[in-house]
This record gives sequence, C-alpha cells and structure tokens, in this order.
Amino acid sequence: MTIGERIKKLRTDLGRSQGEFAEIIGVQPQMLSAWERDKAKPKHNSLLKIIEATGIDPREFFEGIEIIN
Repeated sequence: MTIGERIKKLRTDLGRSQGEFAEIIGVQPQMLSAWERDKAKPKHNSLLKIIEATGIDPREFFEGIEIIN
C-alpha cells in the first residue's frame, strides 16, 4: 500500500469527502487529491495532522507502506 492509498482509506473509513478532510487537516482539496493519487507526497507536518485527525497510531499508519522514491 502506498501513502496515498493509506490516506484515502483512512479518509473514506471516516466517511469524509476530500473537501471535508482537507479542511480538517488544513490543506487545499487539490493537495489532498494529489497525495491520494501519489502525485505528491505530504510533508512531515501534514502527515502528523493526518495521523492526529484519524486517531490512528503512527506505527499503524506506516505499517505496510511501500517506500517509493
């Protein structure tokens, strides 16, 4: 699973639209869309906001993530 796939799964598990979730984590919906499509990678502070907003344990967030450069 990629980081983008993980973000999308967490968002949809919460029942949030891209617009709603983007507002919660303080980014533009276009940026969230780019992350979910793996066209861009979130910076550290954005990852922390995603983890906080979803309530997931950080270790669980990264478990099984493919590292792609």
